[in-house]
Amino acid sequence: MLKILKYTLAASLLVGPVHVGAALAKVDLPGFDRLAVSAAHRPGLVAGSIWYPAGQVTYKTQVGRNAVFTGAPAYLAPEIAKGRHPLIVLSHGSGGNIDGLSWLAGALAQNGAIVLGVNHPGSTGGDSSPRRSLRMWERAWDVSAALDTVLADPNFAPHIDPERVNSIGFSMGGATALQLAGLRGDIAAFKAHCTGAGVRHSGCAYFAAGGVNFDNISAEDFNQDLREPRISRTVGVDPGLAMAYTDASIAALDHPMLLIALGHKGPDEIGIDAGPDGSNLSGQLKDVQFHELTPASHFSFLGMCTKDGLEILKAEGEEQLCQPEDTAIRTSVHQKVIVLISEFLRLN
Repeated sequence: MLKILKYTLAASLLVGPVHVGAALAKVDLPGFDRLAVSAAHRPGLVAGSIWYPAGQVTYKTQVGRNAVFTGAPAYLAPEIAKGRHPLIVLSHGSGGNIDGLSWLAGALAQNGAIVLGVNHPGSTGGDSSPRRSLRMWERAWDVSAALDTVLADPNFAPHIDPERVNSIGFSMGGATALQLAGLRGDIAAFKAHCTGAGVRHSGCAYFAAGGVNFDNISAEDFNQDLREPRISRTVGVDPGLAMAYTDASIAALDHPMLLIALGHKGPDEIGIDAGPDGSNLSGQLKDVQFHELTPASHFSFLGMCTKDGLEILKAEGEEQLCQPEDTAIRTSVHQKVIVLISEFLRLN
């Protein structure tokens, strides 16, 4: 789990000089825009971001740039490339922010997909609550509401292939993606893992720091069926709750899935270890591809760090997010992830 951090994946949008009217210029970046999502279970609009194949060149922007992370380039609100494109819904990790995954979303848009993500209230940068982060059903409903919004949007809907809707999630967002595919959470198993004897997932400390009482979490809510039938293929990267899905839902699930492990996991990472030495979720599902990328770590999935990022994070007690030994391999890990996902989702 990522702890709350004011810099971690915080959204910012830096716009460069205006160079519009270059219709014949090479379109070498994805398009990017904002999308406000109306969700009945939230008191207000949910902030969404959308990347897509650009048809023309507009303003250049750096999505997700801040003092710690470099962000990734895009054109701000250009014309959408002609034709229908696959749609990917993207879910960030606990304490994360969707713009922090711009390195991935932008690359997949360059490969022909429309990529839509939201900032999950209660589980995003600047608004990361241990208690609200475990309301997994609300995260899944955020994604379904985002799908409703974009598929009704007159600008984007004509460019979406409704038969090719896919999902990707990282860490807690990976759990969201797996639940949208049909796996059902098991709050009793998660409680036993975080409160029982023996080695526990390091993320359990995050919930303990928030005084989370697992008995206050409704099994009816946590264990419910959150399947989103419009999603046809799913990618989970270091997915959370790896040891806490019901046996029945694992046995019943027949859904194409790609599980990616970032590095070989230690005993305290079982909560995000779907591999054979962890929960072995990858060995129990019917239609799954499993890839372990090494060398890599959980934080290799974050964006590239600025030259001052490490020193800033040291002052926050979060230096693990930009450790030099990890940032040195981050570009390579990103490239491998992009290739694996693009091949699995059959992008251009």
